[in-house]
Amino acid sequence: MRQKWANKVFIFSLLLILVVTLFPYDFAFKENASKINYRFLTSEFFKLRNFYDLITNVLLFSPFGFVFSCLMQQKRFLGRKTLVFILLTSFCLSFTIEILQLFIPSRSSSFVDIGASILGAFIGFLSFRLGGDKILGAALNLLRSSNSFLSIKKLTTAFIGYIILIFLTTLLWQSSGSLRNWNHTFPLSLGNEPTGNRPWKGYISELYVANKAVSAQEAESAFSSEIPFSVVKKDLVAVYQLTGTGSYPDLTGHLPDLSWRENSPTTQDQRGASLDSNHWLETKSSVALMTQKIAATSQFTIGAVVATADTMQAGPARIISLSADDESRNFTLGQKGADLVFRVRTPVTGKNATNYQLAVPNVFGDTKNHQILLTYEGSILKIYIDGLKQPYSLKLVPEVMIFQLLPFDANSINLEIYKIFYYGLIFIPIGFFLALISARARGKLIFYAVLLFGGILFPSLILESILAIGTQREIRLDNLLFSMALAVSTMLIVKR
Repeated sequence: MRQKWANKVFIFSLLLILVVTLFPYDFAFKENASKINYRFLTSEFFKLRNFYDLITNVLLFSPFGFVFSCLMQQKRFLGRKTLVFILLTSFCLSFTIEILQLFIPSRSSSFVDIGASILGAFIGFLSFRLGGDKILGAALNLLRSSNSFLSIKKLTTAFIGYIILIFLTTLLWQSSGSLRNWNHTFPLSLGNEPTGNRPWKGYISELYVANKAVSAQEAESAFSSEIPFSVVKKDLVAVYQLTGTGSYPDLTGHLPDLSWRENSPTTQDQRGASLDSNHWLETKSSVALMTQKIAATSQFTIGAVVATADTMQAGPARIISLSADDESRNFTLGQKGADLVFRVRTPVTGKNATNYQLAVPNVFGDTKNHQILLTYEGSILKIYIDGLKQPYSLKLVPEVMIFQLLPFDANSINLEIYKIFYYGLIFIPIGFFLALISARARGKLIFYAVLLFGGILFPSLILESILAIGTQREIRLDNLLFSMALAVSTMLIVKR
């Protein structure tokens, strides 16, 4: 029995290492091939990227080293030979992973990770040498006792509880992209926070806001049209043309004028209203009507023409902000370094919207005018820059939210990869439960049939319906089949 479980755990630990270290699998071999020699010839490859990676590699390779030692003992390898073989294998595996990570845009490679992997394998080997028999014996005893303790009734109750928990969690995540928690008391500010402590140096010549999202085709029309906001004309809640040096009225008549704070500039620039720490624009009262309309639809489109006067600004420096101060906002468009940064307040991102934000690299690497269009609908934010057909996006959907704490740019990952992991986290445990229950339900054909129908088809259908309603799409047959395939395949593997 030890041999059987050692083989399974070894395969599982190896797969876990590959799954975690090579996520999100978006290899770009052709694009990154030229960087290989450069990375190895510089000191960058020998730097510690972050402490998280160090700990992760140690934790991943410790079980690998432990179970590898168990298998080597069964092959009657001596302790010293086992250690050398394990360390060499761990080095080769980790080195291969680091090479492959060079071709994944959102990952970074480091020789320190290889050292951490070898350390983890050594810890696993040492743990087996010092107490392997006791650890394995305790694990097998726990497995035997759990088999006798877990009855069909208890397993079925736990299974139903798990299904209910998953559905409730998914329902809660469905509101993750809602804008109904927006504060109606905030003014609209351009070039700073109302408190004056996040100044931006640059120019804005045009700003419009609508309480409706635009499609990709409409976004393309906005960039090609002489009047960009014509695509959302019926849903406009604000239009400001920032020409001249006086106050700027909202051309829709919905919002207060934008007036100068501190000192108004004495000269006019052809790039638009000149903003810096000495003068910025702000409405004298809140823009409650705009906030209420956007909160009601949980959609918006923001268009602006901006130019930075400094390609390296900190804060992020506030370009356009619907906020009270630097700790409470509905949305903020800003500049950090040369990057464009956008924050939007939702139940998940928090009242300061700092939990998740979208950064678009090097938009402000020059001082030219840039036409920016942001659109938000169904928990997905898209940013188009200067007519770029492929927008940058931030996804606040359930498939994504649980992976946002990963230590790399999770927003650059394809949504389909998120979906695979999200469905895997849900339906692999379902398959595991079904395997345990079915093993104890031999001879009970009616119960077995109800179990398979209720445990595979029903959860798949309910989850897909919840996700479809929440993201305003149709139920997809491929999602149903994929979730059922995960549950069935897991059940068959565990039963074997």
